[in-house]
Amino acid sequence: MGGILQSRMLNALPYSLVLLGAMLMAVWAFSLVVEGRDGSNTTNNGAVVRQSTDRQIEALQGLLLVRPTDSDLHVQLGNAYLQKGRETGEPRLYDRAEDSLLGALELDADNSSAINSLGSLALSRHQFAEALEWAERSLAINGVNPDAYGVLGSAQAELGRYSDATNSFQTMVDLKPNLASYANVAYIRKLSGDTVGAIQAMKSAVTAAPGGNENSAWANNEVAEIYFDAGNIQEAEKYFQAALNDFPSHHEAMAGLAHVRTAQGDFQGAIELFEGSLAVVTEIDTLGALGDLLAASGRVDEAQLQYEAVVATSKLRQIEPGPYNRELAMFYADHDLELLKALDLALLELEVRRDIYGYDALAWTLYKSGRFSEAAEAIAQAMRLGTQDAALYYHSGMIRFGLGDRDTAREHLEHALALNPHFSLLQSDVARRTLAILTADGQAG
Repeated sequence: MGGILQSRMLNALPYSLVLLGAMLMAVWAFSLVVEGRDGSNTTNNGAVVRQSTDRQIEALQGLLLVRPTDSDLHVQLGNAYLQKGRETGEPRLYDRAEDSLLGALELDADNSSAINSLGSLALSRHQFAEALEWAERSLAINGVNPDAYGVLGSAQAELGRYSDATNSFQTMVDLKPNLASYANVAYIRKLSGDTVGAIQAMKSAVTAAPGGNENSAWANNEVAEIYFDAGNIQEAEKYFQAALNDFPSHHEAMAGLAHVRTAQGDFQGAIELFEGSLAVVTEIDTLGALGDLLAASGRVDEAQLQYEAVVATSKLRQIEPGPYNRELAMFYADHDLELLKALDLALLELEVRRDIYGYDALAWTLYKSGRFSEAAEAIAQAMRLGTQDAALYYHSGMIRFGLGDRDTAREHLEHALALNPHFSLLQSDVARRTLAILTADGQAG
């Protein structure tokens, strides 16, 4: 596996690495679940812990009544809480995870598994500088710990230290080519524009995942997302369904399959899937997508309720430094609401998370505020890796349209729709209408 990150991305791009934050948080939450300090999936008495997460938690709580000073059991319980939090989106489970992991450190200050998991928890809370500190502390204890390099690289990428992040992930892959490593490779390739390579790496992650649980569902879901972003609706549907076969309540796979149904014109099926996803975890993006679908179906009053729920949910779940800033900023911008607030949220997000999608959010909110020249500078930063994302090209096309650069606007809008004509129920229509204007103007000229 040596050199897998030193591919054409590093040779061709001015910036070495940016990773999607959502993926990173997901990878670390499950890659550390119920692992002992030696990486085994067993309790200290040798019993394999592979039952449901609820039963894992119950079993570990029982073992801790017998062995309350066993730091590794505290780590396993903390990781089980992390996993359950990932499955349900319940914030209090992350607080319980933190209590268990800090309890492990009170018993053993050099427990690197606890330290790695605390780093993962910090990533999920968008506390990137803190995650970096946890990773460095872990590596000071064990300099060849692949999980620590994963947390380290994730934090470095989010903090804008892309060259450092590349080196960290290269070390991780060399040390441990497992599900988490393959997932990182997939996203690096995707962001560098290598969609085929990203799919190959993510399928390797599927193979590395234990089947029939939430972890394998997550891996299948990620393959499906890459296919959907590439406009391959048939393959996306197959892998979203595989995810749901592994874990029927996987809310991301339900939402993903809803996007597939939308692309297929099955609006009622999509609505039902979005509602099922929201019954598991209330996500801002899913609320907005359901609202858009209801509006497109003529159910305007119901759509407005979903839009109001977006703002209410963001306020309910908002914690410093604001992990939902980006989602809310993009929702406002897409729907031409609270545009000054949207720009403020995008700027706040960029202070703590300087990845390409942070610059994309800034570009889009600047565009919606009529600040086209500044938006062009921001979108250039968002597209610097060559990422083949329809939304990025759409935003760039609209910004160039605003600037009067009609040739580039046409080129980027056409490319957006060629990549994925279903990238957004609302925005793909805007792209087509704008292209029609550009085409009519060209013919008139």
